[in-house]
Amino acid sequence: MVGARALAPFFGSSLMVWTAQITATLLFLALGYELGGRICRNPRRWHLPILLLITAVWLSFYPALRSTALGMSSAGMGVASGSFVSAIVLFGLPLLCIGAVSPVLVSYIDLARPGAGSAAGSLFFISTIGGLAGGWIAVLVVIPYLSVRLCIVGTGVIMALVGVGWSLAGGSRGIGALCIAVFAMGLLIAASSRSDIVLSPTGLPVRLLYSQQSDVGLIRVIDAPAKNPIHRALLINGVVQGGIDSATHKSYMSFVDQMTQAGRYYHPHAKDALLLGLGAGLLPTQLYQSGMKVTVVELDPKIEYVARKFFDMPPEVTVKIADGRSFLRSDLRQYDLIFLDVFAGEDVPWYLLTVEAFREIQAHLRASGRLVINAITDEHGTSPGMIRLVADVHAVFPGVAVYLCEGDYGFQRRYLAPGAPLVYNAVVVAGANLEANAAAPGASDPLEGLDRVTVDDQAAQVRPSTDDRSDIDYADQGIRAEHRQLVIGEFGADILGD
Repeated sequence: MVGARALAPFFGSSLMVWTAQITATLLFLALGYELGGRICRNPRRWHLPILLLITAVWLSFYPALRSTALGMSSAGMGVASGSFVSAIVLFGLPLLCIGAVSPVLVSYIDLARPGAGSAAGSLFFISTIGGLAGGWIAVLVVIPYLSVRLCIVGTGVIMALVGVGWSLAGGSRGIGALCIAVFAMGLLIAASSRSDIVLSPTGLPVRLLYSQQSDVGLIRVIDAPAKNPIHRALLINGVVQGGIDSATHKSYMSFVDQMTQAGRYYHPHAKDALLLGLGAGLLPTQLYQSGMKVTVVELDPKIEYVARKFFDMPPEVTVKIADGRSFLRSDLRQYDLIFLDVFAGEDVPWYLLTVEAFREIQAHLRASGRLVINAITDEHGTSPGMIRLVADVHAVFPGVAVYLCEGDYGFQRRYLAPGAPLVYNAVVVAGANLEANAAAPGASDPLEGLDRVTVDDQAAQVRPSTDDRSDIDYADQGIRAEHRQLVIGEFGADILGD
């Protein structure tokens, strides 16, 4: 679980990444069992501390290996293969050694008290119960409160300590001394604090203001020099979720203004809004300042803390800490506008984009209500993910309009490979009688910076996603991987470290 957290800032936290981490874990544990069986043919007392020593050394060097290994694999491979290779490089050797530990221990126990079957049964029982306890401790204690770097290096320190105890008990003082050295080295690395300033590829300083693991991933707030002003940005799992010009405290990302405009254009008299997803809190702030009563549903309380402390979200914006669909099932109110902006990194939870989810959203809209969705797509607005999204929305709402957000996309060509698709934000608006309440041409809220595109014909050929069957989170993996490379190109791989 900690390993998947380590991969997330470079590859996201999709099912592909989790599968890569689990597959690498099972593969190298299996290879370790085979290695341990071969070692047991000629057992020695020093075999176990050597295995623990190798594990401790490799894990202690994790902070030095991580950015290089992940940066190279994320740049040259896709999400599935890149995360699998990264998991092997970072964790393959220690998993191999840990896998070999069980057969070696069985041989030790059998030598001391013959009866290998009994020894194996007891050992596997204890190791499985330990795995269950370790999983819960990792989720409830370790990941929420400690950095991934400290978790992994700390594991190496514990391995070195066990090796010290075993070596000294068995009289292997030389190996014990090596384990003590690794233990001291690990303590030094774990205790060393990361600088709050790193250099971007352009040589400009990027200041780290906040860094915390959370239920949604690695949350970071940075101040980075732009052409003139300082830009403050929120990153989740390495992808920018929103940002402001530090001088004006206004959003420097056009899609926030354009989502507000779209909501106002299609419902000029809206009085209240429900937002699923908070991000940096810029959209709810704009809606509140325009006179709306705003309620936001956010899964992680740390996101609310960041939005209020670093991005000036006003206290009048109400935030409910809950999962989006759980909230919809328990909430009885209806709203004029519902905004769906639920990115965690570059991924959108698939279960919020199914036909059933949109039906639940529709039930919370008044008769003239509108749903406004933030999405990413290619420069034509016809990427597979966008087509699937429109098909799902159209299965519930009779009217759907898709707009590409205009902006300065020239910088992407500096960091993306030649021929790679540009990453565009898109705004999708849905509702009944969509044009009925739209502001008249020349009204105070025109749709500036939005170009309408048509994907209805393509969407009609796609089967809508349901809770039982959905591939929408797979559809635009290539575009999402390019999105992540933009962050690495602009801020450097070190900004994604933890």
